[in-house]
Amino acid sequence: MKKELSHISVNKTSFFFGLMAFVFTAIIVIPMSIMEFISGNAEAGFLLLTAPFLYFIAAYIGWVIWSWIYNLVAHYVGGAVFELKDKE
Repeated sequence: MKKELSHISVNKTSFFFGLMAFVFTAIIVIPMSIMEFISGNAEAGFLLLTAPFLYFIAAYIGWVIWSWIYNLVAHYVGGAVFELKDKE
């Protein structure tokens, strides 16, 4: 059964990928900032803690632009076509 992805929800998709960027960045950055705090470099530790928020904003804006362009192009030439099958 072939399906066509004709529209992407801009806000939901952007929020999802922004949240994914936030989580993955936080997993990496939190241990790094703890090491900076332990070594006495509190400024770097606080600066590292801002990275997940900045990555969220950047990913959200990037996916808003990408989704908007996809929806615009899909309107004129059709969306991505993929095939689904039932799993037995």
